Amino acid sequence: MIDDRLEKHKSFWRREKLEYPLLSFTIGSELPTCRFEEGRRLAAQLEQENISLEPRDLNVKKFGEELQRQYEQLFSIDQDGFFTAEPFAGIPWMEAICGCDIYATKDSFWAYPRKKELDDIVIDQKWVDLYLDFCRILDEVGRGKFPVGQPILRGPCDVAGTLMGQSQFVLALADGDLSIRKTIESISKIFLYLVSKQLEIISPFAGGYSMGFYHIWCPDKCLWFQDDLTSLLNPRLCRNHLLDIYFNIASAVPITMFHLHPTSFFILDSLLEIEPLTAIEVNKDDGGPSIAEMVPIFKRILKKKCLVIWGKLDVKDISVIRQELMPNPVFLHIVAENVENAKSLIIAAK
Repeated sequence: MIDDRLEKHKSFWRREKLEYPLLSFTIGSELPTCRFEEGRRLAAQLEQENISLEPRDLNVKKFGEELQRQYEQLFSIDQDGFFTAEPFAGIPWMEAICGCDIYATKDSFWAYPRKKELDDIVIDQKWVDLYLDFCRILDEVGRGKFPVGQPILRGPCDVAGTLMGQSQFVLALADGDLSIRKTIESISKIFLYLVSKQLEIISPFAGGYSMGFYHIWCPDKCLWFQDDLTSLLNPRLCRNHLLDIYFNIASAVPITMFHLHPTSFFILDSLLEIEPLTAIEVNKDDGGPSIAEMVPIFKRILKKKCLVIWGKLDVKDISVIRQELMPNPVFLHIVAENVENAKSLIIAAK
């Protein structure tokens, strides 16, 4: 059975014809913090005490135990994806590593910059060490059962916007401030450093690796990256200041994917020019365009890249995807309410 699933993933990455869209699932909330009892407990405590999160506050073993239970829950679902554990995705890891304080609301964690100046960014080694501790422990827990992958790691514009303020960042980039260019280059290097250290620690799974958050197995080393703050830019700024940085990230390992929201569709042409980029993932956002409305965008992507779609998809969405996009290489990661809902969507897809 595992060999059949692996072959499906290999066909996806080779951009071969697929009988139906491949599926993986997250059960429960879209918010990573809400899916963990330990995450909810810690967030509530910090919010009540109005204090920032410290690396020592996170009990890595407890998160490992909860991920083990999530694996067992998803094991009962006949999905195509491979459950993938990742360092607790509720933490804004890149912001913490780049010097932000981390605070909490009842259902999420958020970053606040310690300083406004964008001089040389100094890595906070305590957060790097914690991230890599997560990787080691999860690798031990999952050895032979499930792979370990990368969580949400926000992109260079996202982090720079947090450090100096989003409006100030956009205006400085538009003004051609060379120090901003240096900052986003530094952040991209920190991202690649973190991913490279993770890949040194985690064990291969079935001869390959897996993209965390999406649970997509890859036949070689992989990473995925994002930059949601591009929604505040324009095509010219993205092409002039970001395209070469994204090219370098996409060239770092053999298989790479960019996470894209509909609010940033205007950068799609630039992304499609990045030859080493293997796939593009598109979110179905609450309040955003429907799956049917995004079909022309999906078709443009599929001419050059593999396509991943993420979100709360329903039977109607899957019907549109089957009718309009197959047999192209399409992978769906669906946030389902419960196991029964996930099983019904699998029936609809096949």
